[in-house]
Amino acid sequence: MRNHFVMTLLALLFFLSGSAQALPPIAISVEDLQSLQTEAVRGNADVQNKLGKLYFLGQNVPQNSSTASEWF
Repeated sequence: MRNHFVMTLLALLFFLSGSAQALPPIAISVEDLQSLQTEAVRGNADVQNKLGKLYFLGQNVPQNSSTASEWF
């Protein structure tokens, strides 16, 4: 649990540092989003992180910091 908190805090600090504005928007189709969610549920950490970013920034999904935190 503590590790999850630390990772979430680090991710938020990264995004709040201004780096988030420099990232280009991520274009993703509904099918690709569903595939990402399937892979994330299977435990793919890279995909989980990508979904966290999508939800944190609200790109192609409703912006939701709680959902982003869960994926991070």
